[in-house]
Amino acid sequence: MSEFLVSVVIPVYNAEKFVERAIKSALAQAEVAEVIVVDDGFGDGAFDICAHMAAIEPKVKHIWHENRANHGAGAARNLGILHASYPYIAFLDADDYYLPNRFKHTKATFLNAPVIPPKNSHI
Repeated sequence: MSEFLVSVVIPVYNAEKFVERAIKSALAQAEVAEVIVVDDGFGDGAFDICAHMAAIEPKVKHIWHENRANHGAGAARNLGILHASYPYIAFLDADDYYLPNRFKHTKATFLNAPVIPPKNSHI
């Protein structure tokens, strides 16, 4: 494996005050290939912020549940995983953010780990 590309999934519910910072902190990481913001039925201005970020930044995908209702963070993360395009997935809460070099050690660990072939099992 020569590349370490990450899909970041951000479930969003009433996070108008924080979500833009979360998205920008993910985009600032060199390893992040896409940021998937999942509308979890929020009622504040977070939807407009996510839509705007997706319109101006090609790496941002803005998705939501089919019925636009709240399903909880777990269901939102699962929906984000279904839409992920890259081999590594990271989660970020909408009211949190990544510090610089968030994936530095993670990348080194994965890229330097030996590949262990699966054991043959005979039942």
